[in-house]
Formats: sequence, C-alpha cells, structure tokens
Amino acid sequence: MTTLFIIGTEPQNIAENSAQVDVFDRIITLKDVDSLIDKIYTDRLAPRLKAFAYETSLSVVCFNGNNISGISPDNLDRILKRFLPALNITVVQSIEFLNDKDFMDSIRNNKVIGNDTILRINHWVYHQHDKPTGDSNDTCYTNLYSLMSHLTTSNSFAKNEPIPRIIRNINFREYFNDIYGQYDSDTVMEKHFIDTLSTWNFCAIKFTTKELILCAFFLLRSLSKRANVLISDNKLLLLLITIEASYHQINKFHNFRHAVDVMQATWQICSNLGGNGSIDLSPLTVLLLSMSAIGHDIGHPGTNNQLLCQHESFLATNFDNKSVLENFHNTLFQNLLVDHWPQILKAARYKTVQSGEINVTDIPFVNLKKSNNINENDDNDKKMTINVITNAILATDMAMHAKYVDKLDELLKVPQHLLPLPTLIAVIIKAADISNVTRPLSISARWAFLITLEFNDCSLLDKYASDVKEDGTSSKTACYNSNGKQRVTDPEYYKRNSPEYIVDLVLNREEEDDEKYLKRLLQSYPNIPQGQIFFINTFAGKFFGRLGELFPELQFLSNNVNSNKSYWESMVAKN
Repeated sequence: MTTLFIIGTEPQNIAENSAQVDVFDRIITLKDVDSLIDKIYTDRLAPRLKAFAYETSLSVVCFNGNNISGISPDNLDRILKRFLPALNITVVQSIEFLNDKDFMDSIRNNKVIGNDTILRINHWVYHQHDKPTGDSNDTCYTNLYSLMSHLTTSNSFAKNEPIPRIIRNINFREYFNDIYGQYDSDTVMEKHFIDTLSTWNFCAIKFTTKELILCAFFLLRSLSKRANVLISDNKLLLLLITIEASYHQINKFHNFRHAVDVMQATWQICSNLGGNGSIDLSPLTVLLLSMSAIGHDIGHPGTNNQLLCQHESFLATNFDNKSVLENFHNTLFQNLLVDHWPQILKAARYKTVQSGEINVTDIPFVNLKKSNNINENDDNDKKMTINVITNAILATDMAMHAKYVDKLDELLKVPQHLLPLPTLIAVIIKAADISNVTRPLSISARWAFLITLEFNDCSLLDKYASDVKEDGTSSKTACYNSNGKQRVTDPEYYKRNSPEYIVDLVLNREEEDDEKYLKRLLQSYPNIPQGQIFFINTFAGKFFGRLGELFPELQFLSNNVNSNKSYWESMVAKN
C-alpha cells in the first residue's frame, strides 16, 4: 500500500493529475513534519493486519521545507531513514513530481515488486541501490528498500549525532496510552509484563507490536538498572521503536516478534543458570545477552546465507561470503547502538585471560573493569577483548552449529568443566535462537508453521533467481520478470500468504482449545511434523541434550524437545 503525504500546503495540482495520483492508495495532507512523523509511527504501531506498515511499496512525502519547521527536505529524508530504516518512504520537494513520467512509472513498478513476496525479497537481497548497473533491464527505482541501502545508510548514521528536535520532542509513552490505561498503576503494569516474560510458556506470537515493545521495554529497563548502564525511559522507547522499524513486519518468521521471543528465551536461560544454578551471571552479562538477542536478526530479509552467496548478492560480496546475514545484523545493530545507547557498547567489551577459559564452578564470567574504560590497545599479552554483542550475534550462524555441539561434547569430557567465555555466550544465544522446538507443543507448532512459510518462500526465491540467470539476466537487476507480471500466479499461494490467512492459522479461534487448534493446523500443513522431526534430529536434539548434561537446570529444554518430537512422530505414524 502506498501513500502520498503532502506537507504544509494544500495540493494544488491533484485534480489536474488525477490519472497519475491513482497510483497512490491514499493521499494525506498534514500541516507540518511533526504530524507526518506522528502519523507514520501511529500506522507502524497499529494492531495486526495493518495495511500501512510502509514495506510493500514506495510512499512519497511532498515537502518543500519552510521556516517554521527549520528542516529541509533532504534533512527530513535523512531523519526518516535514520529512525525508520526498513520503511519505503522518500521525500520530494514539489508536487510537480506527478508530471515526471519516469518517477511515476517507477512507483508503479515498485508496487508490482512490493506486492509480490518473491519479487520483493529478490529486490531486497540482490539489488544494490547506489551503483547503477548499466543494464537496460534495471528498472528498480533506487529509493525502494534493499539490504545494501539499509547497510549504507546505517553506516552513515553510526556517529552518535544529536537526536533531531522533531524526534527528541516526542513523548513516546503516549503511543502506548491505550495499554497503560488498562492498569491501575505503572508498577502494576510492569509487574504484569515481567510476570508474562517469566515463564517458558511465553508466546510472542499472540502479542501486538505495541505489547512486544513494552515487553522489551520493561525487561531491558529493569536489567539496565541492575547493571548500572542507565538510559532514560523515552530514549529506551525510541531505541526499541527504531529496532522494530529495522525489522520487516511483513516477514513470516524473522521479524521483531522473533527477536522479542529470543530475548525472552535468553533472559530465562540466564535466570535458570543464575541464582542457585551452575553459573552466577552478572547483571551486566544478562543485559548484554538480552540486548544481543533483540538485535540478532535486525534487517533480516526472510532468506538465508546460502541463497545470498549462491546467487552472488552484493551483501555476500561485502562480507566475503562468511556469515553474511550475521555480519549484516551485527553491523546494523552496533551502528544503531552507537546512535542511541553508546554506553552499552562500552560495557559490551570484556577483558578475559588470553586462553579465554574460565571455570564454571568458580569464576564463570570475568567482571568488567570498574573503571568502565577499557583500552583495546593494552599491551598486556595475558588479556584479550571480547565484544559480547558481536560474539553473540555471530554465533547464531547455523553453519557454525556443529562446531558448538562439538564444543559441548569436549566440555563434558573435562572434569573441571573449563568453559571458554565466547562459548558460554554462544551457547546461551544459540539455545534461545532455536528455542521454538523447546516451547510447549502448541506454541512450538505455531512457530513451525511460520518457519515453514518462510522456507517455502526461500524455495520460490531460489527458483526465480535461477530462472533469471538462465534467461541471461542477473538476479541483481531482474526485479520482475520480462512480461511485468507477478512471479507467482497460483491463487492458492496468495491465499495461503495473505495476512488474514496466516493470522487465522497462527491463533486459536474462539472456543478452540489447543488440541483442536493443532488438528486444524496440521490439516492445512500436513508436512510440519516431518520438518520438525528433521530439525530436531539434525540440530536441536543433540544440542539441547548436551546442554542439559552440562547445565542440569536446563535439562527441561531437552525434555521438551523430546516430548514434542514424540508428538510429531505420532502424527507421521498416523499418516
């Protein structure tokens, strides 16, 4: 869905350009840029099935600047890209753009791309926005989002610049007044959200975007206070809203919902390990790991490293075909933290012994130096610097999975249980990242459904990218096929990928218990059991089994995996 925003002046030429205006799904006139920012945030934070999340096609802001706002069109465009990175919104200076045939044709082409899942993902991963290809088939307008445009703009904002007035003056809590109003006090509300997060039955799928942001807000605020790495409530809400706007809501699985789910799982794993458990994790460690979790998939396109490398994406080349998406996520998240919360990046650098080994029964984590000023150029050869956030995010690369299973095997053979610090960081975040199979069956099945949809899209993307190569066209320039039609024409595909269909299958219907829900889900997607059995046998089973042996307080994760596997096997046996 595409919007034309007209700021400050009444649209004088709309009537004369009615044919051109038809490309927009709505036209909104606003008095100033403050109203524009408020409208975009309101749309983005709306409940499910929202038509205007600004991801499927290019929306245009017509703004010629004025003395009252003190903002130029170029500055407004930078503000939108800085605080709403994954959104397709561009700023033009004059309504006369309606008479620019090439520009208007590009918007129409963008709608074709944006409204087709495969064409959209193809553009995200294979188009390089800032370097013209010279190919006459390159019809992709450069203001449409791509991974490379996200990376480039992110790098340009990693400077801890002052927050501009129109963002700084927003009281972000007001966007959540409808939820705050449901509670007698802020204390009661905070307790409710923390209690919701304090169980392995947590189901992020059932929450709205606002509720997910508040889940993260209350948890991270609490952890930051304990770790004494403070941030104001308004800045934390801005950070979380910016993180959400850096994920793609339109993705089936790899979105902000998954990020909050992994954050909650990380915190729960840390909580189980701490206290009377095997490891007394410091408050700072728990904060850093929880922050890593919420940013670990930022900007994820809903595809995988294999497809990025196989079809020679610019992003894969940029990161030398090594942990491509993980390096992408880490770069975006580090840049974002530089801009929003630089103190936590300083806290993320630990000094540990050169061997990186610590005794889990004695000193499991080396504490951050009290000075909080770590000299990375320290010539003490007995020390090394570990960036907890970077280490955690890079560990989520599934290509490294076997390596960490082997490390767990090795640790179980060592009587002293010597545990390298990077390994501890990695196994916690990895366990959280693939924790879907350890959730209660009804919750696990919902995640299985969503990842199945995303895997299906990956298969279609692979076929499309391979087809355009056979046609002699690079997937980097072929944003849509030569006849201009949508790539996937099967009506059943569009039905099964509509937001309404997905929400209906991912949530219980009224008066429907979990047993009836599972029956309905598997009737629609009978291959889910085989997929879950494969994942458990190939990845999760051994990993969580070894983890439970090393840390008995995490044995429940392995037990849940085995219980879910038994159910899936029984479903296969019935068929």
